[in-house]
Amino acid sequence: KMHQTMAIAVPTRLLLLSALLCAPACAFLVPLKTTAGSLVALRPQQATCDFSTVALPRRLRNLVSSLSASSTSMQIKPPDPEVVELALDRAEQVVRAAGGCIDSLSFGREWRAMFPESSRDMFQGTSVTSFNKLLLNYGQGRFFVEDTKKKEVKLFVLKDVEGEEGRKAYQQAEQQLKDLANSPLGAFFDIRGGRMKAGGAKSLPPNLASYTKLEDLLDALEPNLVAFAGGINAVAGKDAATALNHIKRLNYQARYEVQRARVASFIGVFADIATKQMANLNPKSVALLLNALSDREGFETTFETASQRVQALAKQEAEQGPAGGEAGFSPQAVAIIVNASVKRQRRDEGLFRALSRVVLGLRPEDFDAQAVANIANAFANADVRPRDHALFARLSETAEALAPQDWNAAALAITAQALVKAKEASPALLTLLAAHAVTLYKAEGAAAWSSPTSLSGLLEGLRKGGVMSHDAWRMAEEVTVQHLSLYRSRIKTMDQPKAKKGKGRRDEKVGRIGKWNPQEVQANKFGKALKPDTVSSLALSLRWGAERGSEAEVVAEEGELRSPKGRGSKVWDELERAVLGVEFKPEHASSLPDAVRGFGPVKSKAVHSHLAKSILSLPAATLSSPRVASSLLLAMADAKWKDGGLVTRLVTTLAGLNAFSFTPPLLLDTLSAIAALDMPRHTGPLLPRLAAAATHLLAVDLDTAKPRPGMTAQELRHVLEKLYRLETPAAALDVTAAAVQKTLRVLKIQPSDCKDIQAVGDLLEEMGKSAEAQEWRDAASQNSLITKMSNLG
Repeated sequence: KMHQTMAIAVPTRLLLLSALLCAPACAFLVPLKTTAGSLVALRPQQATCDFSTVALPRRLRNLVSSLSASSTSMQIKPPDPEVVELALDRAEQVVRAAGGCIDSLSFGREWRAMFPESSRDMFQGTSVTSFNKLLLNYGQGRFFVEDTKKKEVKLFVLKDVEGEEGRKAYQQAEQQLKDLANSPLGAFFDIRGGRMKAGGAKSLPPNLASYTKLEDLLDALEPNLVAFAGGINAVAGKDAATALNHIKRLNYQARYEVQRARVASFIGVFADIATKQMANLNPKSVALLLNALSDREGFETTFETASQRVQALAKQEAEQGPAGGEAGFSPQAVAIIVNASVKRQRRDEGLFRALSRVVLGLRPEDFDAQAVANIANAFANADVRPRDHALFARLSETAEALAPQDWNAAALAITAQALVKAKEASPALLTLLAAHAVTLYKAEGAAAWSSPTSLSGLLEGLRKGGVMSHDAWRMAEEVTVQHLSLYRSRIKTMDQPKAKKGKGRRDEKVGRIGKWNPQEVQANKFGKALKPDTVSSLALSLRWGAERGSEAEVVAEEGELRSPKGRGSKVWDELERAVLGVEFKPEHASSLPDAVRGFGPVKSKAVHSHLAKSILSLPAATLSSPRVASSLLLAMADAKWKDGGLVTRLVTTLAGLNAFSFTPPLLLDTLSAIAALDMPRHTGPLLPRLAAAATHLLAVDLDTAKPRPGMTAQELRHVLEKLYRLETPAAALDVTAAAVQKTLRVLKIQPSDCKDIQAVGDLLEEMGKSAEAQEWRDAASQNSLITKMSNLG
């Protein structure tokens, strides 16, 4: 029977073999009758037949396939040498990025990720049918291609030191996998002849939360990756999200590049599984998935797909009512999803609005203090304008209804900071949170506030909200003194020389004499967690409270914080020691202004020297930011800290910047700092640069005489006044005044600007520019008259 469309050319030797192996297969050797009734005789050298229509024994089918392949391979061309060289270069990049050693399964995924435009199709029609053959036949000078325990998996190793290290790491993982197969977990998989197939009733090993080592966790999950690469997947989307979170939990242990590459491979596979099954995920699983991927690059498709899934579920709840159990939204799931999106800097307003409606639909009993704090913090950080007043009103009502015992230190701090940041905090609610903080302290003692981040966060929220609670500040001072004094005394004990024999012998295990009691444990936790930004914020808030009469018997006198006895209070003694023990690195530059404001009034040469050195040691790229330098000048002015060398360095940095680097608020802050410092000898060189910046910030393009975004009339009035009062050199000030005069002829004056326009005219009169001043006054009067007539009409 002839197949005219898909025929295979078969040599005569194959026909003879088939005749010998199976008599029924000889039927195609004789002439066959076609549908037209004519006879077709097969040629003696070659016959044409479709073996898919002939029932052959398995041995014969295998023989047919092998002989057909060998017949076809004789016509395959060798690959282009330039293409081979390019492919080998890229293969080396992939293997080197993985630490010098990578298995063929991971290699394929990493190749697609690094070179998505370059597929194996470049070798179509050549003898290179896989990456294995590419490296084995053409990459002998660069790679070892080695067998593994799994027949379908090869190991690609660089022929250098990096490759040797990678091979050792892989062999160690293989041994661990062998141990796994012999353990109770091996029951979940069939391991025969080096091949793995998913098996058993479950798809993941049980109790992933019990794993404490990253390598053990990855070894337990590896059979799932092998099965997935082989086209077998028994992992559900929600299980993939769970596995991802456990990998993230232990990811800090991936110290070497080989380990990080292995983790990335696992994350890529499980993220792909979860993304493909997104339509089956509930809100909790979506939250776990996004949380696991929030700090990793890429996965934009996953986030977009998850956003659509969440919005669909939110719409479904709005139409059908809240779903119960894991099928519905919980406050925790909402907070995790929003936080993950914020961390990725995704401005997904559709997602945020949908989740806001979900929160408004939740029952009050669904919320605890941590849920209120997490949701408030997530939405406060989300880039959504205008703010959702209904959402924050609901959160505020829920927070007010919670009992004091429902709160912990972290929830109080996060809630206060979030509501203040969103400008949705009422003084009454902040006062209530402060009272809950004191109640918590009275019930549990300093142990309840063993986190300096929570303590400084609460005070920062109250300070920025303008709420002064004497009890809360007294509590903060007592907690700080208790923890830091005990922490310092334990550190001294640990530094004592080891006793040789007898009573009081030093315990080498714990590094100190005796055992840790609960108070020492909490103090140790507090002291070790005191970072530059935390100690700076804590000092600033305590100073703010001291100036308003806190209960630490600290008063403000000539800018110096003193006790009635004339020496620093205990809390400031401890904070001084604490700040001297922290290192301000470039990433802590934004916390230095708070440190200056907090510790500047405390006259301590050691602290001032430490802060000055920290500022001067900042890299030029960091210090040359106008925002950083201007903030430091303003902080020094607020703290009345006059350090000539430091001011000169900051002024020199700002004077060297381009005039376009400034913004109107930044320009005003810098001028205000110069005025408050009152150090004309040090700050004078900066004034011409600031005058030039003011010219560039006018709301009119002087070259085209067209309006543009720039200073408002009020900002212009204040900038011009400060430049004049600070005695800016006449030449620079005249250029700015002339530019200001041109601005008036183009500027569209608003009715609300009349007062500021009049003030500019008065200032120009004071500067001796009568004609220009009259022009500004006329503009103000004319605009005011038009406004009055419009109101009468």
